[in-house]
Amino acid sequence: MKSVVLDAQLAFRAIGLHRIRRVLRREEQINKIQPKEDMAYLWFIGVDPARQHAGIGSTLLQSVIDVASRDGLPVYLETSVTENLPWYQRFGFTIYDSLDMGSHTLYFMRRMPAKMGG
Repeated sequence: MKSVVLDAQLAFRAIGLHRIRRVLRREEQINKIQPKEDMAYLWFIGVDPARQHAGIGSTLLQSVIDVASRDGLPVYLETSVTENLPWYQRFGFTIYDSLDMGSHTLYFMRRMPAKMGG
């Protein structure tokens, strides 16, 4: 119960009470687009800017893909960073939908598991 309270406090501090309605509306829009199937969901991936371009992010992403593939699961994610789209696409992700958020576009991406046994 303590972690729920701490999560709520963090959300209120980070989002602010005046933006709660907008954030909840955004989450509702996202939930309408996200599939309702078993999946691996990549919520966040990041590398310290001073250590970028050394393959760390690629190693992290490949680890997620490997675990999902072992379990036969697709990997889903969203990004609004258009510069990252080619990077995800190099790992087999495709854009399956997008959402105009006013100030930016949110791209919904997925990578389907490889077919086993050919």
